[in-house]
Amino acid sequence: AAAAMGVHGLKAQIEKHGKPVLRTLNRGEGKGEKLLIDAAALCLHVVSTVLGEEARAGQAGFIEAAYAAALKYCQRLVATGLRCIAVLEGAADAGHEARHVDQARKSLARGEGGGCWVLAIRHAMKDAGVELLQAKGGADPLLLHLAIKSQDVFAVLTSNTDFFVYTGVSSVSFVGDVVVGATGTSFVVWNVADAWAAWKRAASHGKAHFSAGTSLTQRAHVAGVMGTDSGAGVKQRLEGRGDVKEGDRAAERAEGVRTKRVVSSPSWAAALALCQPTEDLPMTFFTKTLSLKKFEKDDFTQFQAVVKGYLDDHAFASEAPLEALTVSQPSLPHCEPGMIPWLKCGLVPTSLLSFAARGFGTVLGMDGVVPQQTLRFCFEVRRAAAANLFLKAVPPSVYEFEPASGTIFLLRKGGSPIPGWFNPEKNLPSLPVNEDLAAAPPELPMRPGGTLAETVEAVRGATEGLAEDSIILHAMMVHLATPGDKAVSRQAARAALMPNLPDAKTMLAALQAEDEAAASEEAEDEAALAAVGKGNAALINTGSSLTKDDWGDFDAKDVVARTRAGGAFKLMQVLQPFDKLSSYSVPQLRREEVFDYFFTQRKEPGFWKEMLEDQFNWEYHEVSKDKARKKAIDAVSTTQILANLASMPNKEGEFTHRWLSAVSGGKMEDLLELKRIGDVAGTDSLEYAVGMAVWKAAREPVREAAEQRMYSCENRSGFHGIPRRFPHQQEVVDLVEEHLSGLQATTLAARPAPLHIILSTPTGSGKTFTAVMLSLQVLREKFPDAILVYSVPTKQVLKRVGQDCEAHKLPYWTASQTGNLYEVRRPYSIRTEKSKKSEAADKGDIKQQLNQAHQLGRAHHDRGTNGLPSVIVADVFAASAILQAASADSPQSPFHMDNLVLYFDEPNMGIHLNAAVLKAARSIMRSGPRTCILASATLPPWGELEKFWYGGINAQRLAITQKPYSLPMSDLLLYDMERAEARPVSVLELFHDVMEFGLALDKRERLSVLLLRHLSPEHALDISGQPAETVEERWSALNGEVKVLREGLEPQLRSLAEDPQEFAELRVDWAAHSSRTSQYAPPKLSSALSKTGITMVATLNPRRVALELAGWSAEPGPEWLDAVHAMSARWKEADRVHKAAVKASQRTQKKTEDDDMMVDEPVTGSMTVKKGVEVMLTDEIDPDTLVMLSRGVAYSCGDGSEGPVVKRIYAQALLHVPEASMGRASSAIYPINVLVVDYSSIYGTDCPGVDRVVMMDDIGELLTFEDHQQFIGRLRRDGTAVFLSDKTMRAAVAGLGERPQSAAAKVVAKVQAGEAELSGAAAAVKAGEPLLTPPSQTAQSLLREVLALTPPGEKDGKSPAAQVVKQLTRWAPVLDAVIPKGQAKRAAFLRAAEALLSQPRYLAAVPMALKALYDEDVVEEDAVLAWCQGALKRAERDGRAKAVAAKAKPFVEWLQEADSDEDEEDDDE
Repeated sequence: AAAAMGVHGLKAQIEKHGKPVLRTLNRGEGKGEKLLIDAAALCLHVVSTVLGEEARAGQAGFIEAAYAAALKYCQRLVATGLRCIAVLEGAADAGHEARHVDQARKSLARGEGGGCWVLAIRHAMKDAGVELLQAKGGADPLLLHLAIKSQDVFAVLTSNTDFFVYTGVSSVSFVGDVVVGATGTSFVVWNVADAWAAWKRAASHGKAHFSAGTSLTQRAHVAGVMGTDSGAGVKQRLEGRGDVKEGDRAAERAEGVRTKRVVSSPSWAAALALCQPTEDLPMTFFTKTLSLKKFEKDDFTQFQAVVKGYLDDHAFASEAPLEALTVSQPSLPHCEPGMIPWLKCGLVPTSLLSFAARGFGTVLGMDGVVPQQTLRFCFEVRRAAAANLFLKAVPPSVYEFEPASGTIFLLRKGGSPIPGWFNPEKNLPSLPVNEDLAAAPPELPMRPGGTLAETVEAVRGATEGLAEDSIILHAMMVHLATPGDKAVSRQAARAALMPNLPDAKTMLAALQAEDEAAASEEAEDEAALAAVGKGNAALINTGSSLTKDDWGDFDAKDVVARTRAGGAFKLMQVLQPFDKLSSYSVPQLRREEVFDYFFTQRKEPGFWKEMLEDQFNWEYHEVSKDKARKKAIDAVSTTQILANLASMPNKEGEFTHRWLSAVSGGKMEDLLELKRIGDVAGTDSLEYAVGMAVWKAAREPVREAAEQRMYSCENRSGFHGIPRRFPHQQEVVDLVEEHLSGLQATTLAARPAPLHIILSTPTGSGKTFTAVMLSLQVLREKFPDAILVYSVPTKQVLKRVGQDCEAHKLPYWTASQTGNLYEVRRPYSIRTEKSKKSEAADKGDIKQQLNQAHQLGRAHHDRGTNGLPSVIVADVFAASAILQAASADSPQSPFHMDNLVLYFDEPNMGIHLNAAVLKAARSIMRSGPRTCILASATLPPWGELEKFWYGGINAQRLAITQKPYSLPMSDLLLYDMERAEARPVSVLELFHDVMEFGLALDKRERLSVLLLRHLSPEHALDISGQPAETVEERWSALNGEVKVLREGLEPQLRSLAEDPQEFAELRVDWAAHSSRTSQYAPPKLSSALSKTGITMVATLNPRRVALELAGWSAEPGPEWLDAVHAMSARWKEADRVHKAAVKASQRTQKKTEDDDMMVDEPVTGSMTVKKGVEVMLTDEIDPDTLVMLSRGVAYSCGDGSEGPVVKRIYAQALLHVPEASMGRASSAIYPINVLVVDYSSIYGTDCPGVDRVVMMDDIGELLTFEDHQQFIGRLRRDGTAVFLSDKTMRAAVAGLGERPQSAAAKVVAKVQAGEAELSGAAAAVKAGEPLLTPPSQTAQSLLREVLALTPPGEKDGKSPAAQVVKQLTRWAPVLDAVIPKGQAKRAAFLRAAEALLSQPRYLAAVPMALKALYDEDVVEEDAVLAWCQGALKRAERDGRAKAVAAKAKPFVEWLQEADSDEDEEDDDE
């Protein structure tokens, strides 16, 4: 994917420390500035982002769709007035052949076809007015040359972070951040030098002696440390993966043994490299500073080669003339002059340019299923085309790589070698070369037709099984291989590629008309709206129809008091602006107190004296000589030192207290905290040295626990000193403040265009907090006339936001729709004493309601500015009405659009389920808010949104993203009630194969980050880790911040999409582990609930499911009826006792009245249902609900049908989770430990005690991927996400559809149905698997299907074990043909079989199954014994492996005895 191009992880660091400029250009405002476009990045962006999932290479209509999308995108770029120059990729440069080959294999695996879609997008660029510049070799040198040499460069538009390394590039804009609109286009432009300077200042802790500038060499050092596309080996060393040889990894898998590995942080190492005082980065930086003990000279040589590559590339691009970098006669002197114009235009098959430039290209679209006759036909066409490229006097050799077979083929034999020309022995020595097919002179197998279209038809008739785009490409080659006037015109090529599209002029006119229509008011598509969520409208409930109880909740004193007692409220009072230096700094330790603390313990066992001599050498010896000073220090205890530090008012005292407490504690969380602080302070610091000493002194179980805990969401830094805003919060504040200041300009020309921001932050990251902070700290202080309109997605959120405003004493109103009218309320908290008894305004038109509330507020002196609120909390319907009214209001009105700041919370919630919600969202965006923040955890970037989000207006648009690296870990559990099995599922098992994995990552840019939370520590170590042989190495690799840890893991997870073999082996390995850890699960949902915390269950019917989880059924049994009877009896007894108390109180009152004394009011009667759950005797509640609550179950419905009692107890469950309970091992401490929710309550429920979420299929099948992610996000600590079906799990976690059937399953089903012969099954299975599928995966899939044929009980008088033997015997020839040959491969197969046979229904059949496989020669003795040896090792820690090994023991002993008997017979002979 484009996101992985260039320097790995550099974009994240640039975004973290730099500050871009948002430039929005309306039509013609570009004024001829140059936009240098990386054409390959634009192609990938259009295909993976603009087109979306419905279009894939090879599908019908894909080429036309790619052209149309690119034409629209490029036309809008050109409309800005920028001079758009696209640089096209040419031949593979020398030294990059291996990467070129790898890309070809990846393209084949993903079914990207012959590449006609690339040509179509190039045609679109040309038709839209983009200048095309064809590079001779790679596009990067030419782009760099233009950036260095050109004047008036607006930016380099790319996805390749290499352009941040080159000092000749001043401005870069990432193609994924560009928002093209009908009326204008927004660019996020990075000043490269400023971004590096900001990072360096932060990394150096702002020290003055560090120069803010960065040289090319320093940037190249950072690139080499972080890893690049061409030098990933260095990065793998830093992350540890390079320390594990593939042979060792395979051996580990065969035995099921996992070497302990830990992951380090490339970004941390890069920051250290950036701050090195000299231009030289010696090998000791890696071996000592980074403690990479296995970093050897070869690794350092590779690092130096990466650095030198950047320096050489920059020098070459600076010095080479333009014609040497582009396709021209001087750059291709051996080519026929007549071919140069066609190669230069960039609109002919790309392989021809590769042949002409270096004699090496790639053939795509041939998947190995194409008949041999067609393959030979196409081969001869390419040979003839290649021969026609060159001057007859100097014909060079030409080769092509065919990825399906992995072979290099000679197309034509040449004469004398040309300097720099491709040589397979030198450039790709590991690949086989076939020169036999090129023995005869090349001859074109057919003559071209009169037109290209006729030639296309002729090629189609002469071939069989050839993909459509390959037919078109070879037809072009037929023309280009024919001398004379048969060359392909651009119009003919366009018509052949896209025969169903009108001409470019017509399409451009239509696009312009579409843009003009979009700029006017968008017409409602009532038919489309009516189709949305048909039959599902009841799922959504926002703030409409708020009841009296709901309005009372806003002012509830107990709720407000708890909010004010929370950490978020306290944080708001002291929160300061974000400081970039704070991310790389911690307060200074108070060295004197640290010395005293260590000195008083110098005689204690441990590291105290060692650290004194190492870190305080001078002070230690001076004090040792000063008896008085020594005595004074010894007189103060460590407890007193800590108490003194705690009482200091400065941050250094607090920090030193915290640090010394961690040093003395030595617990796993202390070790992580010490490593976190040590990394920031630097490897040569006191903090780092002491941290390592504590690590060495810790017990091994504590160290292992710390290594496990570093993957937890709780592994994150707390506050060091002054609490500050997060970077994304600061960016929002700065943009809004600057924008509102601009809106105050007196002239229309000086006023900025509307500002529309997508604030994309993870669930639970504080979006509500951000809104309240914006109002409190920016709007109220600097723009008192501004009103924040907070549009909420549900009624629950509406109330929660109101309560937050209440707690912070923010003057606010609430607005909601009731029927076709609106109601605006002024809560009692903002009214003064004079207006306490004022009545709320009646329902009515929104403008009338706003004006009436304003008049009442002003007349009765409400808190706020002139009776106006700081915030209006509105449901989505009321927000829509407010904005429509504001757009038509006069500038003098306090509710004019200039005065409103829209904070649209979760704007995409429910738009797919409820047409009314979608219509309201459309209306909000169309009314043109001047300042708009779309806050969502799941809203895609602007480029992926439907056009209604643009509102038909010109606006500045950008996305502020906080990638969700710190989400809680979430194990995946498939709870199959039909099979009575609870089975853990690994991330890779979600995907059918590597192709589906790669396509899913391409479709959703953030998916790889989201998947990281589902990786177990063992899985994380498998994809990226290093053997930790010493305590020092393990300390160096320990990571004290889960965010940084996952940042390093993400590229490794993504890289699996490019490594089918590694993906398949890990998938098999992880699936085997999942099978071994699956457990029996009673077929009832209550067994899926958490035993350690609170469970949240999502369903369409919360009440019914809540009752069922408590034990109720449609036909209640004796146990439930007894519970109801007992609860009724308790209620009656409580009522009797209360009535008696009331009578006694009345008698007392009468007596005291006679005595003229004061008496207390009688206490309201209540009953304790269970500890922590109390109901009032005046409440209306049925016995079933009381029993449900007594068993810790509550539910919430968006329509309020749960009633006030359940609603109150449900709300208490969210607020009453004691902090001390977090992490305990029992859910019994929670009064309510099960929360059942419907759709709207998912968005309104936030409970820190939730550690398990259960998605039921009834609601799961209706939700979008974004909805599912919201639900999984309800986990507020490490926990488990439970699904009841594979289909729902795949949709929720990876956004996938129903799992495709494997080739093995299809073949087995056909054989069983009599539709196919068993003899052809093996060939059919192999042919049906996707390309590059490892045989090990195919074999395991086949065995699973064969075992599934056996019935669970007896059949025809045969036991289940006998049935297993019968099927294995029958399918043995097929298994033997599919499983790779060799002892190691067959042993690996047995390990996969072990995972399947360990299931209870197959366990008894293990010895007979092994014997059947042995008798049928599927496995031999050596393979069985090798597998058994590994199984015995695994049995020490794996109960399933132990069970299988025990069952296999009789067969293994028989084998060994038979072998011993044969040896004795041999001796006798």
